[in-house]
Amino acid sequence: MTAAEIRSELMQRVQEGEIEEESIPKESWKYAMALQAIEAAERSLDVGGF
Repeated sequence: MTAAEIRSELMQRVQEGEIEEESIPKESWKYAMALQAIEAAERSLDVGGF
Protein backbone atom coordinates (compact mmCIF):
# COMPACT_ATOMS: atom_id res chain seq x y z
CA MET A 1 0.00 0.00 0.00
CA THR A 2 1.41 3.38 -0.97
CA ALA A 3 1.41 6.41 1.30
CA ALA A 4 -1.27 8.01 -0.88
CA GLU A 5 -3.46 4.92 -0.49
CA ILE A 6 -2.97 5.00 3.28
CA ARG A 7 -4.02 8.66 3.40
CA SER A 8 -7.05 7.88 1.24
CA GLU A 9 -8.01 5.05 3.59
CA LEU A 10 -7.68 7.36 6.58
CA MET A 11 -9.86 9.99 4.90
CA GLN A 12 -12.48 7.34 4.20
CA ARG A 13 -12.47 6.46 7.90
CA VAL A 14 -12.98 10.14 8.71
CA GLN A 15 -16.04 10.21 6.45
CA GLU A 16 -17.38 7.09 8.18
CA GLY A 17 -16.92 8.74 11.58
CA GLU A 18 -14.35 6.23 12.83
CA ILE A 19 -11.61 8.83 13.40
CA GLU A 20 -11.29 12.62 13.53
CA GLU A 21 -9.67 14.46 10.64
CA GLU A 22 -7.50 16.37 13.12
CA SER A 23 -5.78 13.09 14.01
CA ILE A 24 -4.43 12.74 10.46
CA PRO A 25 -1.15 14.61 9.87
CA LYS A 26 -1.50 17.59 7.58
CA GLU A 27 0.41 17.44 4.32
CA SER A 28 3.22 19.91 4.46
CA TRP A 29 6.00 20.41 1.95
CA LYS A 30 8.29 18.07 3.91
CA TYR A 31 5.52 15.51 4.31
CA ALA A 32 4.77 15.59 0.58
CA MET A 33 8.46 15.15 -0.27
CA ALA A 34 8.68 12.21 2.15
CA LEU A 35 5.62 10.60 0.52
CA GLN A 36 7.19 10.97 -2.90
CA ALA A 37 10.44 9.38 -1.69
CA ILE A 38 8.60 6.47 -0.08
CA GLU A 39 6.49 5.86 -3.18
CA ALA A 40 9.57 6.00 -5.43
CA ALA A 41 11.32 3.48 -3.21
CA GLU A 42 8.26 1.21 -3.27
CA ARG A 43 8.16 1.40 -7.07
CA SER A 44 11.86 0.58 -7.37
CA LEU A 45 11.40 -2.46 -5.14
CA ASP A 46 8.42 -3.62 -7.19
CA VAL A 47 10.26 -3.58 -10.53
CA GLY A 48 10.92 -7.32 -10.34
CA GLY A 49 7.21 -8.04 -10.10
CA PHE A 50 7.36 -9.65 -6.67
